[in-house]
Amino acid sequence: MNMNFQEAKASRDNLEKICKDFSDYLNTFPRMENGLHSDEVKALPEFQRAKKEHAIVFQALRKFNAEFVKVFKKEIREERRSKHDKIY
Repeated sequence: MNMNFQEAKASRDNLEKICKDFSDYLNTFPRMENGLHSDEVKALPEFQRAKKEHAIVFQALRKFNAEFVKVFKKEIREERRSKHDKIY
């Protein structure tokens, strides 16, 4: 990972926003009473495209977070500790 902690946090936030946007879009499609999407909805090309793109972005976010936590372990710990100290 060739970025500093602040740049990495900004990239992570951007990926999370994109993932949330896709998720919100998928939630606009109608659901059955049990909360699942019907087969008719799943067959729609726009639903399939959004679901595929959401899966791609979500996978990228998972990979990024795995690397982010390893590389910036010390910085994350310090940030959490300072937030905790402000509260107490």
